Amino acid sequence: MNNFQKYLAENNIQIEPVTFPAFTKTALQAAQSLNCSVAQIAKTIAFWAADRPLLVIASGTNRISLPKLKILTGQEIKIMNAKEVQKTLLYVIGGVPPFGYLSQPLTYLDQDLSIFDQVYAAAGTPNSVFPIAPSTLIELSQAHPADVKE
Repeated sequence: MNNFQKYLAENNIQIEPVTFPAFTKTALQAAQSLNCSVAQIAKTIAFWAADRPLLVIASGTNRISLPKLKILTGQEIKIMNAKEVQKTLLYVIGGVPPFGYLSQPLTYLDQDLSIFDQVYAAAGTPNSVFPIAPSTLIELSQAHPADVKE
């Protein structure tokens, strides 16, 4: 049981992660494994907003606009590298969940995800995901829906 699954159990959150035999580190790999649209993959990308962690939950087809994040936060934005992600968030790239932290970082949700009834997000490992309604994802991650795409 990884940290994310422990968080789910400790908080009585009824989400059932799906684990695949192979890595699904990219949105395309996850979509192929789930037989869904790449746009339904809710990838969690970690940034620094000045010296604080910032998460963006983005549609698998979208790239994130750093200038838009700078306007939203009022801070300089820099993407975290793999070592920073692991040290700061305690997960590896490709497995970063959108919530489940002792202190939830400031989080934005790509408004393009809201068109779906269900999306899929990483469940703490590069080969596990979980289905979730965008409204529930917003609630659990305390995300602010926004236009964050390039």
